[in-house]
Amino acid sequence: MSVKRICMQIDCSRNSVLTIESFKKLIVLMEKMGYNALLLYTEDTYEVEGEPLFGYMRGRYSKDDLKELTAFGEQHGVEMIPCFQTLGHMERMFRWSKYSKIRDNQNVMLVGEEETYALIEKMFATWRECYKTDVAKIGMDEAAALGLGKYLKKHGYENPFEILGKHMKRVSEIAHKYGFTPVIDADTFFRQATGGEYYVNDPNIITPDIVKLFPEDAEVIYWDYFPSEQQCRTMIEAHRRFNRPIWFSASVNSWTGFVSHNRSAVYWMSRSLHCCAEAGVENICITQWGDDGGEASVFGSLPAFFYASQVLHGNNDLDDIKQKFKAMFGIDFDDFCRQDDAVNYLNNPKSTFNSEKPVLYNDPFCGIYDDLVPADMAEFDARYAGYLESFRPLCEDPTYGYLFKTSYALCDVIRHKMDLGVCTRTMYLSGDKKGLDELIARYDLVREKVDAFYQALRTTWYKERKGYGFEVQAARLGGLKQRLDDCKQRLIDYRDGLIDHIEELEEPVLAIHEPNENFKDNRYIQTAGANML
Repeated sequence: MSVKRICMQIDCSRNSVLTIESFKKLIVLMEKMGYNALLLYTEDTYEVEGEPLFGYMRGRYSKDDLKELTAFGEQHGVEMIPCFQTLGHMERMFRWSKYSKIRDNQNVMLVGEEETYALIEKMFATWRECYKTDVAKIGMDEAAALGLGKYLKKHGYENPFEILGKHMKRVSEIAHKYGFTPVIDADTFFRQATGGEYYVNDPNIITPDIVKLFPEDAEVIYWDYFPSEQQCRTMIEAHRRFNRPIWFSASVNSWTGFVSHNRSAVYWMSRSLHCCAEAGVENICITQWGDDGGEASVFGSLPAFFYASQVLHGNNDLDDIKQKFKAMFGIDFDDFCRQDDAVNYLNNPKSTFNSEKPVLYNDPFCGIYDDLVPADMAEFDARYAGYLESFRPLCEDPTYGYLFKTSYALCDVIRHKMDLGVCTRTMYLSGDKKGLDELIARYDLVREKVDAFYQALRTTWYKERKGYGFEVQAARLGGLKQRLDDCKQRLIDYRDGLIDHIEELEEPVLAIHEPNENFKDNRYIQTAGANML
């Protein structure tokens, strides 16, 4: 397989902003693994001249930071490529009223506004000053509500394709002014053509009328994290309709919580990267996302990153890949992937959406995720005891032991909290107040386990990342600890006759999840309760 660029793309916009030293460590590893390009996904986390609120209190990189990484990357054969947004995903910027004039809706910039393009030009100016490459990955993905907010009020309804085409043309002109060939996500075109769907069964959905709206001097991105081989082939063919060079983005599946899903990533990439080889796609990005706060460590995804690079260099022998991984990192490939076990309460290691958050944050009184509790808790407990035992020696690794300490602590919380709500409701409804003493003590134990996990996560975070963003984890986990205290106190008050009932425990828990569904509730705002957050 002949690949021009094997890129690593790291999310630096969802609270987790790696330090420059962490990126230098990563670049050294990239060189060893065979990567030759690095993209820092930065929505607003970089310095823009004359825009003090752009990335304010978000851990933005200064121009000096970016220049330092460019120089370091050159020393190790790693090209630094801009990766930023020029249409959607700008909700954090819109946190500040200064940018209200260029806001179309919650996260999309206002097309056609001169102030919009003035800011975009400043963005390009930063990257031109700091980077030496001739390509720039400029997003424009997931902008489904384009033209339906302030744009609609100002201009009336226009065909979204026309709006998108005009915007792409204008931004492309700015990109070329600064010496960049723009690389643009194509999913917004697909969603507009199909009424909301990205993935298609017929490549001809991309018609010549659509293609003519795409800038002639731009390149196109096809991203797909869970494709069947047939879907991947069809989508590559659909992207070919643009008659532009194609980039493909796969993923190490790290965005659902506190650990990376390496096994799942290997499973899916074995399909997509094979299809890219067949199609001769020359630029491949392996992305690492952190959608809900960037909880998972980038270094926790090393097995998936290593696997992808090996395949892209023509090695499809998994046993050989595993041997090479151990030789390079000093840890057995399968042992490194044991991080996945920490969240494997559904006993489905291939599931990317096997998120720990519904267990970690499930309220013990409201219990909206109690229907996920396994019927056989004895089997669950024995399995998790085995997971914990397997983590112990890995926690002693001198380089990556801190990752396994975090996974160990998370696994310990899940083991002890899994059926806390079910046991609480069962005990309460039984009317056995004397039996509450043991349950009340269990709340203290779970709180202790949560605190141990918090401390391990804190260590991992500050070892790799800037402090910005951890205030969110502190608030979430601190809130969980406080809620455990609150529930415990109400049980004590009920036991002691200070209150005569606990209303949440009297409301039946409904089964809100379909059996065997591909579980997707991986955001704190979904999992912490049914009320507003």
